[in-house]
Amino acid sequence: MISQIKYVVVSTPRSATGWTSQVLCAMGLKCGHERHFTHDKQSYESKLESDYMWGDSSWMAAPFIGDLPRGTMVLHQVREPCATIASLVGLRHFDHWDRALDEYHIFMRAHLPHELPDGLNAIQRAAHFWLTWNEMIEATLASRPDLEWIRYRIETPTIVELLCGWLTDHEPSRKLLAKGMAVPTDFNRRRGLTKPDVTMDLLPTRVADLARRYGYG
Repeated sequence: MISQIKYVVVSTPRSATGWTSQVLCAMGLKCGHERHFTHDKQSYESKLESDYMWGDSSWMAAPFIGDLPRGTMVLHQVREPCATIASLVGLRHFDHWDRALDEYHIFMRAHLPHELPDGLNAIQRAAHFWLTWNEMIEATLASRPDLEWIRYRIETPTIVELLCGWLTDHEPSRKLLAKGMAVPTDFNRRRGLTKPDVTMDLLPTRVADLARRYGYG
């Protein structure tokens, strides 16, 4: 059956969207990783594929979820903020925010709703980016009541079962669950990144407040 996109997993960079794609594929769901939403996209592009239930897992979907077809399921995935921010800093994009390092850096700057505050260090810049990107996702979802959406923590112990349940109308079999749970949690880990120690007390107040609202800290 030919159909438009049915679901999108959206998050910030370094929030395990690659892992989620692998888990869903292992359980028989067609899910790309940064395949439909890529760094060269400037707008949402309607696309048909030969699979009824297909989707994409990509942090780069965030600027475009407001243009998704009515009824699309949006999975807002969050990962432990301190670990995410430390990983973002390790990418070095926030050492010199105004200097574009690569196409992903250019995308981040182009689609951030507003500029990061001046006078920040790399950890603070990454923290404000994490805050602003998530707030952009929240604001867009609030403006589109015709989309289905759910927010969840990737560390939830039953997340594999929950993901399958949200996207299908049946209980996943033990065999399918086993396949999903067999995907290594360190999928797409960047070896060699130099990451700082980031703790909640280092985060700006608004960032820490959002982290707590998401159930962390």
